Amino acid sequence: MAILHTITRGVFTTSLQRRLTALLLVTGLLAILLMGALGTYFAANTLEDQIGDRLDDIATTAAEKIDRMMFDRVNDIQTFAAMSEARTLDPTQLTPVMNNLVHTYSPIYIAMVAVDRQGIIRAMNTADEFANIPNLVGRSVADKEWFRIWLDRPLPAGQSYVSDLYVEPMLLSSDPESGRVITLSYPIRDERGATIGVWSAFLDWNVIRTLATSTLDSPRASGARSLDITLINKDGLILSSPKREMVLRDRILLSQEQRQAIWSRTMDRTFGRMWFDPARLAGTAAFYGYSHYRGLGWIAIATQQRDEALAPVVNLWKGTLLIGLIVAVGIITLGAVASQVITRPLLALRRAVAQVSRGDLRQRVPITGEDEIGQLGTAFNHMVAQLEEAHHTLESRIEERTQNLQATLDALRTTLSERDMLSEQLRQSSVPLIPLLDRIAVLPIVGALDSDRLQRLQTRLLQGIEHERLRLVLLDITAVPVVDTHVALGLLHAAQAAQLLGCQVTLVGIRPEVAATIVQLGVTLHGMATHATLQSGLMDALRRSRQMAQVL
Repeated sequence: MAILHTITRGVFTTSLQRRLTALLLVTGLLAILLMGALGTYFAANTLEDQIGDRLDDIATTAAEKIDRMMFDRVNDIQTFAAMSEARTLDPTQLTPVMNNLVHTYSPIYIAMVAVDRQGIIRAMNTADEFANIPNLVGRSVADKEWFRIWLDRPLPAGQSYVSDLYVEPMLLSSDPESGRVITLSYPIRDERGATIGVWSAFLDWNVIRTLATSTLDSPRASGARSLDITLINKDGLILSSPKREMVLRDRILLSQEQRQAIWSRTMDRTFGRMWFDPARLAGTAAFYGYSHYRGLGWIAIATQQRDEALAPVVNLWKGTLLIGLIVAVGIITLGAVASQVITRPLLALRRAVAQVSRGDLRQRVPITGEDEIGQLGTAFNHMVAQLEEAHHTLESRIEERTQNLQATLDALRTTLSERDMLSEQLRQSSVPLIPLLDRIAVLPIVGALDSDRLQRLQTRLLQGIEHERLRLVLLDITAVPVVDTHVALGLLHAAQAAQLLGCQVTLVGIRPEVAATIVQLGVTLHGMATHATLQSGLMDALRRSRQMAQVL
């Protein structure tokens, strides 16, 4: 994802010319790859169906060959059992006949035996270059199914006994694959039709394997070298396989649905072509028998490596990629030429925009056509012309506004100077010291007292005491709305400072709520006389004035 993000970011942050080339390239390649992928997909499906049908044909051919061969062997055993020599059960007559039959039908039969009603082998062929077998004459086979079936529960007339592929212990030798046979038997009857014995022939397993694999010779010669065929019996036991060690040992278990699909020839539509092995395509055929031979319920499975089977599709995909590469080179070339034609006027427009952004409103781009790019150039020229006109108009307005602002600024400066002068006068008059009598004055305070006003009050009080040589000052707080600890301490400090200059300060205008606040705050006004009203304070000041006059 990080690589894809980097590529995408690089494409969309590069020049328009490269983006157009990349867009053409990606679009063309995607179209080719999509067509190639779809073509490959449909070709693979079609080819898979065709190869699957061919595998079905191979499996069917193998099944039909083996069924036809088994049909012939069924007829053989009936013919052998009906010979006049067979009725004699005389080894001197039967052995030469059996030797001749084994030699004639070589390599189909490993051995032939004639058994009497007691299950004793009376005659058999002798070992030679075609049949390397032990001598079984005189051995009892009374427990063998191929013998007992004709005494216990005889098959219908004209039907021979045919066993499944198995290992016959009597025929085992040093060869690890010896004893693998299919046993056929048929009763030996006398002239009256009574069963007097059983003729049995042991069919070589290699005959089955050779017939099965012979169906692969022609396809393999055509290039299908990975073709294989496997035979299983009705119980799934492997009868023939490329891995010979699996024969009569391993099983391929089929569900009832799979077996039914094989016998109804719908296996590929129901379970697909890779049910046998994910890496191999498979075709199947059931052994339906031939004529009156009903078969043994075997199933043939023909397989081929999927990679080999679909090699033409892989070549098609490689061809598509090669075509895509060639087309990509062409697209890059075409894209480079086309993008230059498209981007040349855009580059001129970009340079003009850069000049305009630096303030050069005289820039214009040449109009080379009436397409979208030409219309863009016309719109740009019109826009720059309007900007130039608006720029001139704006400069005039800015000059006019600048003059107006300068006049306003001068007026504002004058107003501010007057306001500062007025403010200074107000500050000077905000703490007026009013003389009443000789060396007696009143200082009325109006409004709230903050640190600045308290400082000016103290300064004004001390300056007045010094200049007017005052002995008594009435500090009127009637118009002070709030007296808190800060205000009370400020007034007390001013009074103490006045006392240091030899002047007594009397606090007048104390309202009841102010007196309660001062008490609650715990502020003591020691050394400062107080009066509730200015009138009482004036009267006390007159009294003190008389006393001072008498003293003088």
